Amino acid sequence: MAAVLAVALLAPAPTGAATEALPATPHPGHRLPHGLLPAWPQLHDHLVVDTMAVVAGKPIHATLVVVNRGRIPVDLFTGCRPKYAVALDNPTYTPRVAFPATCDLRSFTIPPGTTKLPVRIETTYLRCTSSPGAGRPTTTPACSASGSGPPGLPAGHYRTGLFGTGLALPQPHPVAVTVRPGR
Repeated sequence: MAAVLAVALLAPAPTGAATEALPATPHPGHRLPHGLLPAWPQLHDHLVVDTMAVVAGKPIHATLVVVNRGRIPVDLFTGCRPKYAVALDNPTYTPRVAFPATCDLRSFTIPPGTTKLPVRIETTYLRCTSSPGAGRPTTTPACSASGSGPPGLPAGHYRTGLFGTGLALPQPHPVAVTVRPGR
């Protein structure tokens, strides 16, 4: 089952950027899975989550920790500020992550050292339909009967993945997350 996951950028602009910075990516025309761009070798990242087990419908708060092991800042700005999200997937659920088409002109520079970017990992579908089926099959789930919005993800074992648009960061190692049935 697939769903569209629309996510807004939640992180503030990293500070401390110097005027002399590397460009956004070492290979500007090349795209990687999940919408990422090739990252400079001095950039490393990992994800820290506040919990590895959650009830469906409750968000997971996490931090994307980016380490710039170089001596100069890396500029991730590619004409518009990169957008990113962390989403859950498993063998039976693959999210289709979408981002707003707006262009944010603020800089996005990773200074030397450690930068912590807060992220929120949703455990619900972010899109639902009030008229499921309607004569044609759909992968978009029906909205909750209570009117509270999209339903929680199915219970099961998931892993995290970094998705982006114009984002030149490496894919961090996935974190295993268990989603329990919602109440």
